[in-house]
Amino acid sequence: MTSFADEIGHFEYPFYHKWIITENRLKALKDSTNTERIISDKFTTIVGLKYFFEIEFNNRGNRNEKLAELCLHLEMGTEEMVELKLKVSTSGCGFESYPRFLRSEKQNYYLCSVGELFGSSERLLLGGGGRKYIIDGEFTLKIEGNFKIKKSDSENEMEFFQTKMEQRFRDIWNMGYTDFSIVIEGKELKVHKVILACQSPFFVAMFKPHTKEAIENKVEIPGFSYSVVEKAKELKFIGSVKCMTFNWFG
Repeated sequence: MTSFADEIGHFEYPFYHKWIITENRLKALKDSTNTERIISDKFTTIVGLKYFFEIEFNNRGNRNEKLAELCLHLEMGTEEMVELKLKVSTSGCGFESYPRFLRSEKQNYYLCSVGELFGSSERLLLGGGGRKYIIDGEFTLKIEGNFKIKKSDSENEMEFFQTKMEQRFRDIWNMGYTDFSIVIEGKELKVHKVILACQSPFFVAMFKPHTKEAIENKVEIPGFSYSVVEKAKELKFIGSVKCMTFNWFG
């Protein structure tokens, strides 16, 4: 099993987001004369690293047509270094990236031209082919990856002892006596209600006696990878599971 902290001061944080943006929001961005962007929710990892995403249209690269780009904003605090494995996919394109961060910064990733996004580029109109990005009035981005975080030396010892306590929680995962199921892709992942509730008020509300989930002792999470949720459970990243449960920002 991969450890949350393989050594003092080194932490890993897997994430998965499904960002759905309506065609109307994209058209408003396209027609705007100001420098505007579509901004996602903002997220904070279990060790305090903050990040969020943007969609922006710009004329970068001296092209006649505007480009549609995905931007990652990383806000570092006491982190000494952050390594990222990033995978992004849409119905029309996909890419992977492996950047390293030494300070807070913004990374831009090319998706397609604005014309291609709306199916109106010159290349498409001339019969040059291409993929459809907007389906049923929605543009969907699936963003997943893993942060590997190195904290500053001044915080390493404190983080180490906190990690030892978290190891106790991971031991409980492996003892059995599970009493709840998370259903992903038709498979059931057995978990403990008490640990989920300790880590997230979202699950506290879910486990109230009158809820459907509390009665059936299970919740189904559509549209997410079983392997990602399973890894989150193994690493005791309950905050990430919570995020994956209702992070349908758009």
